[in-house]
Amino acid sequence: MSFTKHKILIESKKLFFEVGIANTRLQQIADACNISIGNLAYHFKNKETIVESAYENLFDELSTILSKYICNSPLEAIDELITGLYHFYDQNRFTFNNIWEIERNYPQIQDKWLKINRKILQQIFIN
Repeated sequence: MSFTKHKILIESKKLFFEVGIANTRLQQIADACNISIGNLAYHFKNKETIVESAYENLFDELSTILSKYICNSPLEAIDELITGLYHFYDQNRFTFNNIWEIERNYPQIQDKWLKINRKILQQIFIN
């Protein structure tokens, strides 16, 4: 992933947390990244692709955290899982502010979000 694309995702997440996905405009994202709207459009077709990309990155991060859990002994594993999840959610607080927006407007993301949350609960409470 290019530096600019990565910066766009980071700044987008910040704006999604501060003002919500629905209220975030492409111009705000471009301004936060110190790039033109044309440069933003070069990297992402529209706001929906930014949202989808941000959540895909989240799902990849969560998958990495969950896969580490499987490889350790039970006590180490639960401690590592809880610590990893804490840091993950601390860095991605925008997900809590935008639960309803995702549910209403991004059903494919909502489905993945629900599946991964079920997986987290299974790993914490079943293992």
